Amino acid sequence: MKHLDTSSSKTGTPVVVLCAAGTGIQMAQSVSTVPGLRFAGFLDDEPEKQKDGYHTHPVLGTLSFWRELSQKTLFISSLYSPKKNPSCFQVIRSLEIPESRWATIVDADAIVSSMAVLGTGCYVGPGAVIEPLVRLGKNCAVYGNVYIAHHSELGEYVLCANSVSIAGCVSIGSVSYIGANSTIREYTKIGSRAIIGMGSVVIQNVQNGQIVAGNPARPMRERSTSDNI
Repeated sequence: MKHLDTSSSKTGTPVVVLCAAGTGIQMAQSVSTVPGLRFAGFLDDEPEKQKDGYHTHPVLGTLSFWRELSQKTLFISSLYSPKKNPSCFQVIRSLEIPESRWATIVDADAIVSSMAVLGTGCYVGPGAVIEPLVRLGKNCAVYGNVYIAHHSELGEYVLCANSVSIAGCVSIGSVSYIGANSTIREYTKIGSRAIIGMGSVVIQNVQNGQIVAGNPARPMRERSTSDNI
C-alpha cells in the first residue's frame, strides 16, 4: 500500500478521490483547477490498484482508509454506475464520512450561476452549465458539457453523464443515473433509482426504479431487487 502525506502543509487543501477510475482522473484534474485545493490521490478497494497506483497516480489504500488521513483532507466520490448506482450509493454512505469532509468541486471551465445551490460533495465537470435556481442534492456528479436549466432539481447522488441536456423545471429523484447525450423535456419528473439510457429523449414522467431508453424514451424494465442493494 502506498502512503502519501495528505496534510495541508503543501500548497492547498488535499482532496482525495474515492474510486480510481477514468472519471476519477478527470475529477483529479478538475481539483487542480480550483484555487486552494490539490489532488492528493485515490482510495480504492482493488488490491492491484493499491499496489501499483492508477495511471501514475497514487492509491493510498482502501475506501475505509479515509479515517487514517489528515483531518484536513476532503473527499469526492467517483463511484457511480448505470446499473449499480444504488449499490454505489450504499457503499459511500456506509463509510460514514462527515458532511464537513466532502469537497464540492466545480471545474474552472464550468459555468454555475450564483443563484444555483450545490449540495456538499458535488462535482461539476468542464464545460457544464448550471442555470439560476437549480438545486443539486448531496454527492451529485455532473460530467462535462452537461446543461441544466433553471428551476430544475436533482436529488442526492444523481449522476448526469457527459452532454446531458436538462430543460427547465425538471425533477430527478435520488440515486438516478442519466446516460450520456440524453435530453429531458421541461417539467418532466423522474423518480428515484431510475436509469435513463444514453441518447434518450425523455418527454414523459419516469417512475421510481424504472429504466427507459430511446427517442422518445420508453420503459424497458424495472430495477430488480439485486440492482438496489
